[in-house]
Amino acid sequence: MLSDKEFEDLIRQKMAAHDEASPTDGWKKIAADIRPPKKRRPIWWWVGPLLLLLTGSGIYYIYNKPVVKPAETATTVSNKEDKTGASASANVNPEPEKNNSSTAINSNQPKQNKITEPGSRAQTPQPIANADNLTKPTRRKPAVKSGSSRSYSSAEQVARNRNNKPTAPVNIGGSIPGTSSNSEVPQKEQPQTVTANPITPRTAATDSVNKQPGIIKPDTAQISTKPDSVAAENKALAQEQETDKKKNKPKTWEAGFTFATRYAFRKFTPNATDNIFITDINTRNQNQPERLGYEFGFNVARALTDNFFVETGIAWLQLKENLTYTYTTGTIDTIVVTATPGQTNINPVYKMEERQLASSYAYGGWRLGATYYFWNNGRQRFNFSVAGGVNLLVRGETEESRNGQFSRKVVFPSRANILEQANYNLLVGAGYNTRLGQKLDLMLMPSLNYFMGSTFKEREPLGLRPYSLGLNIALKRRFSRQN
Repeated sequence: MLSDKEFEDLIRQKMAAHDEASPTDGWKKIAADIRPPKKRRPIWWWVGPLLLLLTGSGIYYIYNKPVVKPAETATTVSNKEDKTGASASANVNPEPEKNNSSTAINSNQPKQNKITEPGSRAQTPQPIANADNLTKPTRRKPAVKSGSSRSYSSAEQVARNRNNKPTAPVNIGGSIPGTSSNSEVPQKEQPQTVTANPITPRTAATDSVNKQPGIIKPDTAQISTKPDSVAAENKALAQEQETDKKKNKPKTWEAGFTFATRYAFRKFTPNATDNIFITDINTRNQNQPERLGYEFGFNVARALTDNFFVETGIAWLQLKENLTYTYTTGTIDTIVVTATPGQTNINPVYKMEERQLASSYAYGGWRLGATYYFWNNGRQRFNFSVAGGVNLLVRGETEESRNGQFSRKVVFPSRANILEQANYNLLVGAGYNTRLGQKLDLMLMPSLNYFMGSTFKEREPLGLRPYSLGLNIALKRRFSRQN
């Protein structure tokens, strides 16, 4: 049985064995458990710009996809009508040949290429004019009544001449071989050849005249347009319409001021607890004013289409964070001794301290993004915005308190590294817009901001990647200009 003095000496020896400085490489041994190795996230570097590019390209393609030109539609319809008329004229059976002196004479003449008038009733074949018998066709002028300035169309003149007296056919491109004016064919079956006149617009008066029996419509078969000229004309018209479309593009600009609240709402939980250093991270006091910041900026937007805008702007961000955690100093505060029959257990109790880091950061930021407006009824509309930017730390400071007492203040950035706390951020938001007057718009947009940077990057064992949830309030003015 040990005496009291011997027992105290034994305890003193045990305490001396435990009361020693922490090893110099102790942090390296537990760093992997407290702060896991950083994983590279290259996806964040290109997902944001790719999302902006795909969104802008898709909306721009929807609003600028090619449409069928009116000139092409009209050309297609006219080609269909020409094919229909030609097929109909080809299906008409010609009248049987008559045995007379004219046909007997024509049997000894060489055959000539002939065409059929689509508008004629008897479908009388006509020879195609060649270089040997090409003559200048005669043009019949319509008769004008005395004392009246009204003129008649060629169709009306033909009807009047047919009702009054028979009219001799007018030869186009020379006389028809093998025919004579004293033919034995009855007058009602004589072919009436009319000089082709320019095509006039279809009206009710011309329709009523054309429906009269015995009237031969003007020959339109000889009036044709070459396909090359039609294609060239359509191409020129399409280029002109494309030029007009580019000139009439909306030249709308928007400029305004933005104010937003930024609340760092992320809760921090420890990856692992340790009995030597960090033992607990306080997550109970998250709803504190020390975590509330703000943003003030100026934006300029340019309209690519009526609903799609590209915008850029500068901003001043004031962000705040507050972190409290409990840790040990590595020194023994007390020793708990448990004595049992035949065994004595000695458990050291380390000294615990509470540490609080209250940080405030002032950033100067530049941002580039895109905004798409939808459900637009003239005075109210909704928008969806995506943006990305870079932030440069202008001034930051962290106040350190231990056990409720102020300890020191750390100022960022250090003079040795001005870009110490520079980071990137992504913003996504959807909002509501209403018009104030003729040129002003008011926008309310909840937004989520993610900062791709570590606040305590090198100076503290904990790395934070804060999110911030905010409400953007913007007042914009439109500057519209049309070419």
